[in-house]
Amino acid sequence: MRLKIVTLLYIISSNFCFPDLFSDIGSPDDNLTIFGARPIYTNGGKTNVIVDDFSWIDDTRPAEELNQIAAAIEEWKAAGIQYAAYYGLGGVESAAGAASMGDAGKVRNLDGNYGGYNFTRSAFRDYLINAGKTAVDLGATYFLLDGAAPGLKALSFDDEILAEFRYYLQANFNDLELEAIGVTDVATFNYRDYLVSSEGGNYTNNDSIINNNPSGTLWEAWLSNIRDLERAFFEEWTSSIRNYAKNEYSTTVYFGGNRYEGARQWDNIDKFDFGIAETFLDSRGYPYHNLEHIYKNIRNFNKRFWSWNFPANTGIFNGSNDPWGKYKITELSKVFMAEAIAAGGLYQSPIDWVSYYHVDNRLTSLAPYYRFVRSHPGLFNLMEAGEFAVVYNEAYEISNPEDFTKGYRGIMMLLGDVHRPFDVLFAGHPDKRGGSDPFASADLTAYKAIVLPNTRRMTNSQVGILDDYLSNGGTIIGLGKIADLDEDGNNVSSSRTFDDHFGSNATTIVNSGKAIAFDSNLGNLYHENAATSNSETNWEVTAGNLSSLSSYQSTWASAVDGVVARSFTTTLSRLVNIHRYRSSSDGSEIYHLVNRDINLSEDVNNQSINVTSEAVTSVSIPSGFNSSSVKLSWMTIESPNPIELPFSVNNGMLEFEIPSFVVWGVLKVGTIADTPLSIDEEPESNFDMITLGNRPDRVDENGDISLNYMYWRGGNHGGIPWSFPYFATDDNEVDSVRLYYRFSNDKSTWGEWLLHSTTDVSGSNVSGQLSFDAPDGEGHYQLRIQAVDDIGQYEVVISSRDETGYGVDWTPPQPPKNVSEATYSSGTWIEGPLQSLAFTWDPPIDNLSGYWNANVYISNGHINIADGSLTNIDYEWSPTLSDLNIGESYKLLYRQEDAAGNWGDTVELFSFRYGTLPVADLKDIEVVEKDSMLTLSWKRPISNEYSHASFYFRPASDLYGNWISAGLSPDSNTINHDIENLINGTEYQVKVVSVAKDGRFGNELVLENVYTPLDTPSPPSAPTNVVVTPDTNIGSINISWTD
Repeated sequence: MRLKIVTLLYIISSNFCFPDLFSDIGSPDDNLTIFGARPIYTNGGKTNVIVDDFSWIDDTRPAEELNQIAAAIEEWKAAGIQYAAYYGLGGVESAAGAASMGDAGKVRNLDGNYGGYNFTRSAFRDYLINAGKTAVDLGATYFLLDGAAPGLKALSFDDEILAEFRYYLQANFNDLELEAIGVTDVATFNYRDYLVSSEGGNYTNNDSIINNNPSGTLWEAWLSNIRDLERAFFEEWTSSIRNYAKNEYSTTVYFGGNRYEGARQWDNIDKFDFGIAETFLDSRGYPYHNLEHIYKNIRNFNKRFWSWNFPANTGIFNGSNDPWGKYKITELSKVFMAEAIAAGGLYQSPIDWVSYYHVDNRLTSLAPYYRFVRSHPGLFNLMEAGEFAVVYNEAYEISNPEDFTKGYRGIMMLLGDVHRPFDVLFAGHPDKRGGSDPFASADLTAYKAIVLPNTRRMTNSQVGILDDYLSNGGTIIGLGKIADLDEDGNNVSSSRTFDDHFGSNATTIVNSGKAIAFDSNLGNLYHENAATSNSETNWEVTAGNLSSLSSYQSTWASAVDGVVARSFTTTLSRLVNIHRYRSSSDGSEIYHLVNRDINLSEDVNNQSINVTSEAVTSVSIPSGFNSSSVKLSWMTIESPNPIELPFSVNNGMLEFEIPSFVVWGVLKVGTIADTPLSIDEEPESNFDMITLGNRPDRVDENGDISLNYMYWRGGNHGGIPWSFPYFATDDNEVDSVRLYYRFSNDKSTWGEWLLHSTTDVSGSNVSGQLSFDAPDGEGHYQLRIQAVDDIGQYEVVISSRDETGYGVDWTPPQPPKNVSEATYSSGTWIEGPLQSLAFTWDPPIDNLSGYWNANVYISNGHINIADGSLTNIDYEWSPTLSDLNIGESYKLLYRQEDAAGNWGDTVELFSFRYGTLPVADLKDIEVVEKDSMLTLSWKRPISNEYSHASFYFRPASDLYGNWISAGLSPDSNTINHDIENLINGTEYQVKVVSVAKDGRFGNELVLENVYTPLDTPSPPSAPTNVVVTPDTNIGSINISWTD
């Protein structure tokens, strides 16, 4: 377990509740580890592992987004919650990640087209491993791989897999064998070309292969090679990320792959830490066909199974009739949860953010179930202790699932209905998992009987183990043909004697043991009659089904019950399934009883559960106890405190009465059950990003704010103060919500978290609005909230995580500098014809949020003759001009907006007059800076039209301010002019315009430099009291005076 020191928000309160950083965090081997949505949605049944909250993670996401993810995961870890990252074979949910691989990461169809992603391509394997390492960097400890059982027959025909196939052929065939299968030169053999040739079958694309498989040794070799590559991929993927997590962070990480329920689930189960699968409850006929077979079978590998499907996310069970419909918790959800955990499986909370928001899905009805299991840890994670063991025959399910699977699952259904607790033993194929077979180390003597449901393909070793068990006093029940084939399908009945005990309806003594044989595959018959399918997703139990099931139960009982004594008898309905476990600490036996007697209805809101009747029951006394020391404890969801049940003893059995219960009851036989722990979860709170749409401070791929209209406040995007929605949850009652903020001038260095406000609330699911007034002025703010519940528990928060952010900017932007036109200077006359101008300028500067856009115009003061809209990357404009009037003045007007929605004033960037210049410019203009004034001198223009000059000034700091008139020269002969009443030390711009005799202005000359009036110092006063003294010794005089 990765132990990480975190800095908590100590500023929040002296009563802040620090989490236990060293408590056990949910592991996949813990029966009580619950997967699901973030805790804000699951209070009352908080998840231990948050699943895929941030979607597909890789290093192409913006750095700021990755930092936010890391902080959230770190905070969840501080609360004892882990994070599961989601990936998949077949597709890549990261557009940037897919683009980085190009076709090098894609599978190749036989027809030459590329599409999809899979493990045959090294570029994709490397990408998936690096993405996993990124997730480890962010704190993820679980990894889920969807689509992890792709069809292997025509997965890809890329160059890499063709090269791998050549290596495989070289390693597994000699030259003569290769020649016999049509490979004359293995070094250059191209299986892709072979398949499209007439010799190879004239295949055209992948579908043509899938629809009509090739046959023969070469094809079998191709499939074997791909299976080897698949296993090698899982080894590379898991070990690379495991080692990275261990070496870089001393962290243990866990892996699961969606491998479905059949034999493919087990091929590479040793590479995973838990099993996962889509189980398609609707088409399988749930609840009549449940998942006990896989919950129990995977325990042979000391792992647990998690179903990605459950009633709340299944269309016919949540009322949407849509595979993607919103989750809805119903009565069937209670049955599913009880079945999953009681059978030793892992469980997913049936709620997500969509259903929480849009259908008000809440865990209220399931909260007692979560509280029950978490308050009784001693009733879970125990040793399996079935009376019977059903053998799973991997080799036969691989080769002939039609003849094995239903019978294997069906016999477990029968055992459940007749109240015979059972486990599953896994008889593996010797070619799988490196030859490791759980059956070799299984303790068959722990069971009263071993059930073989049409287990035909068994190894000699497996048969030897069964034979020893049988000969030494065990009971084996065989349904149909048993062990007449070896693992490869060869008929070995003539060389074996074990199979002779089975195949007909008989019970025979074999040394000290007994073999009970059924000529029919009773499990298959039971499975077929468990329910009737009216359509793929519409199942019902008919009267005919019930009659058949009863008949099969009788057939079973007449052959078995007289041979295998019962450890548990009860008058409970067949719809109550029983799971038995044993405590390794004191030998007590724990029975989980799950009532599956539910009335399904077309309207899922009308589902109801038939409460059990009181049931007369007898149970055996566990080893290590006697009738004087043994105790019976009974607990249910509705009454979690254990009650001691009275009993009598009859023939060594304890006889008693089980009280009625609704869905789930637990019986402990041995020591008295512990009093339940007190469970009160910490509260949770969050900003309502669903209502907002996104985090306002969300960034794009370049790390820039992508939603300026949401992020910035102070301009026209929203005033100050502003409000934003929040919600908070608790398993009991939220008492208050606290709003915190921290401030930054530059969005890089942040101040301390400060409490802004506390809002009193009441309820287990509360929502409302919080107001914020940006107390530190313009800048950047990060915000977060913390809930407090009614007993003073504080939501777990860490100081490194913010939950949202806003910027505050109310200062208008400044117009650009260094405006120029490609050919002409501002203020000049331009002779026609004039069709366009080309303006450029420096990028505009804004104090905080940054330049965003601008509107530009060419105007004559009355109408606009050209206009345009510029974006934040446009620093030029080339308007098309027409209908210009001779002698008229035109201006380039500019108004810009910053990202916060603050608009600057409209300013003049450039001006011109259209037509022929009427008078020449002043020449050789010079400026002398004087006290409070500037003195201009010039040479008069050589022009008969020149009349006088006009002068203007403005502070240089006001680049686009209005020009102030500084008077006129009196006549054409004057060659100097004073601009008076200026402020010393202030820089000024000066504009000079020559004026024609007819009053028309010439070019407006803005002098290039800026000028600063200076104080002129006065001459010093004459000295007084002057004294001159001669010094005859050295031939000099001394002079002194008074200033």
